[in-house]
Amino acid sequence: MRWYNACKTIIGTLDHTVFQLQWKAPRPDACKVNTYGSKINATGLSGAGGLLQDAIGAWIQGFIVNLGASTILEIHEHWCCAIKHIYCEQNVAIDALAARSYNLGPGLHVYDEMPDFFEDILATDAKGILRPRAVIL
Repeated sequence: MRWYNACKTIIGTLDHTVFQLQWKAPRPDACKVNTYGSKINATGLSGAGGLLQDAIGAWIQGFIVNLGASTILEIHEHWCCAIKHIYCEQNVAIDALAARSYNLGPGLHVYDEMPDFFEDILATDAKGILRPRAVIL
């Protein structure tokens, strides 16, 4: 329901506030898995990216998957996953991986080593850089 409310067209005045968002590290003895899905509405193509990071935000392993033409509900059913929305400003690194999925062949692509294009993006997220996000209340 929150996703529907976030996407629906709003008519009239909008009250909004700006939040400062950032990637949040896991506790020191843990690692963190973040994933992000993406869809190009004009083509119907869907993709996703995922990243396993240590407590300081360093790369452990990542993936990109080109899902072809599919909907979020089809992905949810096929991959047996829960969907929880967070703003891309909290997940810039994963957003970058998901965006690359359209340039790859269909299926899953696993990366044991961090891709060259990704180093600066990951470092920015790991530093906890605050990013503004205007949110409609």
